[in-house]
Amino acid sequence: MSSERLKILYNPLSPPTQDELRAVRNAPSKISASQITRWKTCRRKWHLSAVHGLRTPSGPEADMGNRIHDALESYVKDGTPLDPDNPELTSARRAVVRGLIPEPRSPQCTTEMEFDVPTQFSEVNLLGFVDVMRELDTKRVVTDYKSKKNPKYALTSTQLANDLQMLIYGHVGMVLNGRRGTTTLQHIVLLTAPPYDAFEVLAPVTDAHVDAFIERLHDETLKPMIYTDAPKHWDEV
Repeated sequence: MSSERLKILYNPLSPPTQDELRAVRNAPSKISASQITRWKTCRRKWHLSAVHGLRTPSGPEADMGNRIHDALESYVKDGTPLDPDNPELTSARRAVVRGLIPEPRSPQCTTEMEFDVPTQFSEVNLLGFVDVMRELDTKRVVTDYKSKKNPKYALTSTQLANDLQMLIYGHVGMVLNGRRGTTTLQHIVLLTAPPYDAFEVLAPVTDAHVDAFIERLHDETLKPMIYTDAPKHWDEV
């Protein structure tokens, strides 16, 4: 669908017809964890971003988090040293010293693993990137780097065990690499303000726990995302 066509459909002064809305609603064939979170928070915002292509510019904190993420990705994947003179990487360097970050070029480790896995609905696949997935001898560990200014915003172990993004990643590991019985979900929290600390939050989850979550995700979220008619006026959402 062309950008000009989208401009016509999303002109707030000329509401689109229901047929046009149905066509646009079903346009996304791939849905990420962040899109699901956005849909659950504000459906209109999800439509504008996932379907219409409108994006909110990232802020300085998000940009810093991306730079820290990129530096750790290069370290784990290629062994690229973390710049000792870069203050932004203070917590990342501490995470390496404390053994929270996998050894560089580890054969058991997949870094920035892109996935595109099917759902129960032929219209939609789940897609995204896992920061680190490790297939160890006794367990699978799924890791996500989280940059935070304040440690109080880090998830607890209980919250992590029920986190939408991480459970999708756990499901992806099961789909692509097989069932292991248990998957350990890991957040590596990197503080971007004093004391620039680094710590991990762990949550072991069973395959059955992940399966139950995915079943609920299909029934309670993906199904209405795909099949529910869009509202007559965007401001109603």
